[in-house]
Amino acid sequence: MANEQAPPGVRQALVFGASGITGYALLKQLLIYPTPTTFSRVIGLTRRSLRTDVAQLPDDHRIELYSDLDLTDREQTLFHLQHIPGIKETTHVFFAAYAGHGTDYQELKRVNCEILTNAVGTCEIVCPRMQFFTLQTGGKAYGVEFSDKVPYNPPLSESLPRIPEPYASNIFYYA
Repeated sequence: MANEQAPPGVRQALVFGASGITGYALLKQLLIYPTPTTFSRVIGLTRRSLRTDVAQLPDDHRIELYSDLDLTDREQTLFHLQHIPGIKETTHVFFAAYAGHGTDYQELKRVNCEILTNAVGTCEIVCPRMQFFTLQTGGKAYGVEFSDKVPYNPPLSESLPRIPEPYASNIFYYA
C-alpha cells in the first residue's frame, strides 16, 4: 500500500458489493462524507447488472458502476478490474460484498473467504495507490444466526467478546 496519504480531491473509492444494502449506502455517503470533495471518483462494483438511474443514486459525475463481476473467479476479477479506466488511482477500498445464503456454514465461510481473498489480491495488483481497505462486517459477529444457542443482550457493541466455539468457526469473519 502507498505510504503517503492522498489529499482530499485526489482520493478515489472502490466499493465491492455496491448493489447491497451497505454498498449502496457507502456509494451515497462517499459523495458527501467527510466532505463533498473528499473523493474525486467513486466506483461501485456489482455482480448483478445495475445502472445509476435504476439504483436511484444521486446524479453525480463521480459515481461509476461496473457490473457482472464474479468475485469467485480470480482471473475474471483481475481482468474486469484491469479494464476499468483509471483503476490504478484507487486509494480507498470498501468491501461490502457477501455471497450465499442458507445454513451450510462451512460453504458460506469458504465462498466468502474466497471472494474476499480474490478482492484483496486483485486490488494489490491493480491499485498501487491503495492506502485503505476495509471489510464491512455485521450481525454474524454477534451470533445472531445462533440466537437460540448464543445468548446476547442488545444493544450490541464492538467491545463484546467473540461468540464461543463451535459457533465462531462458522463465521467467515474469523477465518
